[in-house]
Formats: sequence, C-alpha cells, structure tokens
Amino acid sequence: MSMELKKETLSYMESHHVVTLATTGPDGPWATAVFYVNDGFTLFFLTETHTRHGRNLTANPQVAMAIHEDYNDWHLIAGIQILGEAMPLSTWEKAKVVPAFFTKFPSVSVFNSDPRYMGILARSLVYRVQPREIWYLDNKKGFSRRERIIL
Repeated sequence: MSMELKKETLSYMESHHVVTLATTGPDGPWATAVFYVNDGFTLFFLTETHTRHGRNLTANPQVAMAIHEDYNDWHLIAGIQILGEAMPLSTWEKAKVVPAFFTKFPSVSVFNSDPRYMGILARSLVYRVQPREIWYLDNKKGFSRRERIIL
C-alpha cells in the first residue's frame, strides 16, 4: 500500500465532520451519526451514556464506522469504512481532546460556555476508536474499488 493512499485517506477524514457509528447491544444493532475529530487514523467522538449507542458501547465496544457524503451519482461515491473498538477516555484524556471539538466545530463550544448546555459536556464521554481495519472506497477508480489501509 502506498504512502499516497494513506495521505488521501487522512485528507478525506480531516475534511469531513460526521461518521456513521454502528454498534450492537441487547436490543440489537444500531447506527447513528456523530461528530468526530481525528488524530491520524484514531477517531474521537462524544456521546452521552443514556443514548442507545452509549448503552451499546457499555455492553460491547466493537464498532463499525463509515465516513462519506450524500452522493447522487454512484460514479462519485467515495468514503472510508472502519472496524475497531471504542474505549472511553479518562477524565484527564477527555480534557485534552475536547478542545479539538471546539476548534473543528465552533458550535460545540456552547457546551462549554452556555449554562443551559454545560451539563451535557460534563456527563458525556469521549470515546477513542483505534481502528484495526480501514478501507478507502473510491468509485472514480473503478466500481466498488476498495483499498485496505495497512496500519
């Protein structure tokens, strides 16, 4: 695998904002969209523990994720598929990652400045997903053309 593919994949990750997070738990599989920040191929997202995906992560940390746009032409479809494990950060680690959310998503800073929302950030967990598999899909290179990123 080329260094060019890694750069292309990281560029795609850094230029997008939402990842579809798939989890499974006692009530079965579930998918939801969450904001993310990344440090290289490691992704971080916030969630409250009472959400369905939050409960699922407590029961089973295995996740699948997809980053993509809403394309209307299959020739243009591109995206990233990820398999990994979502682990909650410690309070100390969370404090180091949360500012990256404020930088990437200025609207999220309301959770740190508006008393109506400050409790949300306090009770939310930040999860780290260290991928064990990443696939980059780019139909411009051929129908269903996927390349595995070797980590």
